[in-house]
Amino acid sequence: MTDDRRQEALALMIHQVALTDPSYELSSKEDADYNARNRCVMASLTLANSCGFKTGIQRDKSEDGWLIVFIELPTGQVSWHIPEFEGEWDGHTTGQKYDRVHSYTATVWAGDA
Repeated sequence: MTDDRRQEALALMIHQVALTDPSYELSSKEDADYNARNRCVMASLTLANSCGFKTGIQRDKSEDGWLIVFIELPTGQVSWHIPEFEGEWDGHTTGQKYDRVHSYTATVWAGDA
C-alpha cells in the first residue's frame, strides 16, 4: 500500500470515529456507539503507525480504568479514551499464545467459526 493510500485509509477511519462517537456533537446519534468507535480508534492507531506518525497508548493517570490512545497527525495531536481490558491475564506462555492463534486461524479458515 502506498503512503497516499495509507493516509486515505487513515482519514476515512478517523472520520468514522467521529461519526460513531456519542460524545461528538456532530455524530449521528442513531449511529453513535462506543464499541464501534473504539474499534475505529484502534484501527486508526494501526493505520497512523503504518503512515509513520507518532502513536501510543498510556494509562489515564487521573481516571482509573481508562487508557488514552494518542496519534500525532500532521495537523496536531488527537486522542481518545478507551476502557482498559476487564479480564485478567491467564498466565499463558508465548508458545501457548501462538498455539491459540494457530488454532483460531485454522478454525476460521476451515469455516468452523
